[in-house]
Formats: sequence, C-alpha cells, structure tokens
Amino acid sequence: MPRLTWALAVGLSVHSAHAGPVEDAQSAEASGDVPRALAAWQRAAELAPDDARAQLSVGRLQLRAGRPAEAVQTLAAVVEKHPETPGAHYWYAFALRKSGRLPAAAESYRKALDAAPDDPDPRYGLAETLKQMGDGAGALEAYKAYVRLEARPSEAKWVARANEEIARLSASDVVTPAEAPAEPLPAPGAATAPPAATSAAPASATPDTTSPEAAFAAGRFGEAQRGFRAELERSPDNIALHHRTAVAALSAGDYPEAERRAVTVVRLDPDNPTATAMALAARGRRPPAGPPARAEAELALREGRNRTAADLAGTLLAQAPTGPDAAALALIRGTALLRLGRADEAADALRRTAGQGQPPGEYWLALGDALSTQGDRPAARRAWRVAADLTEAETPIGRQARERLQPPGLRVSEE
Repeated sequence: MPRLTWALAVGLSVHSAHAGPVEDAQSAEASGDVPRALAAWQRAAELAPDDARAQLSVGRLQLRAGRPAEAVQTLAAVVEKHPETPGAHYWYAFALRKSGRLPAAAESYRKALDAAPDDPDPRYGLAETLKQMGDGAGALEAYKAYVRLEARPSEAKWVARANEEIARLSASDVVTPAEAPAEPLPAPGAATAPPAATSAAPASATPDTTSPEAAFAAGRFGEAQRGFRAELERSPDNIALHHRTAVAALSAGDYPEAERRAVTVVRLDPDNPTATAMALAARGRRPPAGPPARAEAELALREGRNRTAADLAGTLLAQAPTGPDAAALALIRGTALLRLGRADEAADALRRTAGQGQPPGEYWLALGDALSTQGDRPAARRAWRVAADLTEAETPIGRQARERLQPPGLRVSEE
C-alpha cells in the first residue's frame, strides 16, 4: 500500500541539523536508489536519534531493500519508544509478516487498526497474514473490510486482488453458504472490475477427487504430499499448507520432509504442540544422517533455512577450502549470511574463493549485495558490473545486476 507520499513529507518537518541527509534520502528514493536512500535515512536517524519518523523511514527502506529481519529490529524500537508515531505499527506488522512471524504480525496489524480504524492498508495486510495462517474466515472478513474502505484510484490493482480472494474464499468451505456473498464487494470509486472479481465460481456437484485433501482422505499420501508441495510453491508462507504437507509426508514415510515442514510450522507458530510432536516423531524415524553434502546446503537455502545453509556450507568449506565445490559453497554461505543480516561475514565468505577460477554472475551479484549492505557502494557497483558482463541481459541474474546498476522506480505498494 502506498506510503511514499507520507515518507517524503516526513523530511519537511525533520530538524534542520539533518536536513542534508533527508534531502539526499528523498532524492535517492525519487530516483529508485534504495541503498543510497537507506544510507541517507540512517545518517538522518543518527543525527536525530529521538526522531521516530527518521527511524521509521530506516525500517521502511530496510524492507524495500529485502532485509525484513533488520527492519523488525528497527521498527520494534520505534513502536516501543514512540507507539503513537503514524504508521509505526503498520510497518512493524509488515516487517513481521515478511519475516514469517505471522501471529505477531496479526497482532501488530490490529494495533495499527486501533490507531487508525479507517485506514485500509492494515486491513489488507491483516487479510494476507490471516490467509497465510490458515484462518480463511478471518481473512475473508478482513478482505471485505479492505474493499469497503479503499477508495484510492491508484489502488485498483489491490482491490482487484482482494476481490479475487473474496471470491475464492467465499466459494470454499471456510464459510457457510448463508455467509457467502452473492458476489465480491465492488471497489469504491473503481472503474470496471476484472472478470475474476465479478462472480464466484459455481459449486460443483461432482465430488472432488483430484485435490490434495481428497487424495489424503483416500489414503494416497504420496499424491497428497506432492499436491500440498505444489500449493506451497504458490503460497510459501502459508502455515496451514506446511502443516498439511508435514502430515502427508509423515503418512507417506518421507520423514526428512515431514520433519522440515513441521519445524517450519514450529518456527512460524511456536505454540503449536502438534507440529512439535510431529517433528520429533519424524526425526525419530529418520535413518542415521551421513556427512553433510552440498545438496543439503542448497536445499536449506532454497527453503529459507538460512542459518542451517550457512552452517552446512561453512562446514564443507572448512573440510575442503580449495575443492571443486568451494565456489558454490561460498555462494551458498554468503547468500545465507546476507539474508541473516551478517553482511561482513557474507562478503568474507564470498571473497575467499574469488581467486579459484571465474565465479559465475550469481557470485558477483551476491558479493555486490554484501558490499552494498556494508556501505561500500563503489565496490558493490564494480561487482554488479562484473555480474552484468558475465550474464545475458534477459536472464534473472542479468536483469537483477542491471537493475542494481540502474534501479527502476521505487515500488510504492505492499505485496
């Protein structure tokens, strides 16, 4: 949801002692240079440590830079010391949600609504959070409240998306037929709604035999596991889907995946005793673990288990610092450490294998990100330039490298 207008207005009231950094931050945001904007807001916050608005801008830009864990720490201090600051609870909730701390995010979104009950932005954030937590009925109510309140023409995209969720949830079993609306709520002031937002799909009279739930009920546990895993690719933060995948994997005898999924549920919802018991049961049935391998570190990185990925890659690097997998392991460790907010260690891990052949563009992209987080912007741009030179412009790595060298306009809506 848009906060850029508010963010730029903040600088107009900041003390003149740090007007220079604020102007730099505004200019950088307008040009799409997130790292420079973040660095300027950090300088402004250092010059005025009691200015909650500058601290809030730091947290907001940390989110935009893809560093939600750091944003959580920054914004937690803001809501603790200055809870009355406009937008503080909203951005804190946003950071918590992006960090996977869904119950805490829902609580903070509700505090934001207590402070500004007519603000549509927290309604949308709360709806997304409840959907990921598996609370379909709560999500449906929040989406409907968002659509009722949202009157900004610029937010038509988000109204359409909310209407699609209203249609999907209304047609599912999270509400009774009497509670389901005849059609999704219209967007106030919006033009023509997309076809997906005009009506809910009619209920099928034929029993569903292809869904993961139907496969599980029929005892086809492996099929159910694969189906839930496919749904997780579309909704990777959905706790309920992680839980269902864990149950299906445990029933199918895939104990490693059952343990991984159950541990993910426990991480996102620490008070879930069922998931804890399931993780322990799966671990007890796993065969003895062999020595760690590169594939395990890669899997941990793909699944977002960054601390595990960093530790595994570090162990393997220590065993064979000049081996054939050294560059790949350094990339895994550096990427994981960067996600954990440990930029100095990430840069060190990536530099260790710089002399062992020509690393791929992905390596240089990660090194540039680490250097940028450290504040060494010239070195970061040199690394990004190498990444761009080593990769085709239309590949994901090539596009990212070129965007960092010439970043597009800042995105102003929450996703």
